[in-house]
Amino acid sequence: MVVKPRLVQSLSLNATQKELIIGDAFSLTATAMPENATNRNVVWKLVSGDAVALSADGVIQAKKVGEALVRAEAVDGSGVSAECKVVVKPRLVQSISLKLEKDTVAVGDRFTVVAEVLPKNATNHSLQWMVSESLLLKHLGDGTFEALKPGNATIVAQAQDASRRRAICKIEIVVPSGLKDVVAKGDAPHIRVEVNTLVVEQVPSGQWLRVSDLQGRLLHQARSNGEALRITFPVMPRVLLIYVGSRTYKLLLAQP
Repeated sequence: MVVKPRLVQSLSLNATQKELIIGDAFSLTATAMPENATNRNVVWKLVSGDAVALSADGVIQAKKVGEALVRAEAVDGSGVSAECKVVVKPRLVQSISLKLEKDTVAVGDRFTVVAEVLPKNATNHSLQWMVSESLLLKHLGDGTFEALKPGNATIVAQAQDASRRRAICKIEIVVPSGLKDVVAKGDAPHIRVEVNTLVVEQVPSGQWLRVSDLQGRLLHQARSNGEALRITFPVMPRVLLIYVGSRTYKLLLAQP
């Protein structure tokens, strides 16, 4: 007499389709029938796709956006199997908060808005930065801005994923303290602008003229011979500091 094993006739899974978020895990279980089958064990196989990792005991770990097909196969040689299709989606941004060190800046200032994107394990933390008044503020990249003209503006940061979450902050841009179109009193030099050329007159012969930006970077220096000094810039700065001898004059070129 030959005794043969009772083979598995069917396999059922606790899920035939499963949607996961990157980072999530799910345990697949397989039920082999009939209950009195000689060997009801199964082997798990990742048939297609690389969006998940699959353990020997059927645990699926979502790794990246995409799809995968997981199969359970009876090990008794019956050829019975069952499959589960897995779809992995990104973890979306849930909230954005913006932080400014101060809500008032001066023309010519550069400042950075710090954004906190939650959850920290969101798949895509990228933000699109926008300003309500592009004539007042210029975005320099990565949340850094330059104040161009006095006024009020709104900064918007929007998530680049499908959530489209956004956050806003408002900022006031003012003329630097004590700064006028041209600060010129007493024996101050006469200053005018011709397109991209700064013309400085009435600088005593032999005195040094130095021009820098608000950050103190020296842009030009020359010794006066008593005639008008002409300084041409590739792009005219918006705010300049002009030093004649021991005196300092401030020039605002960005008008409201």
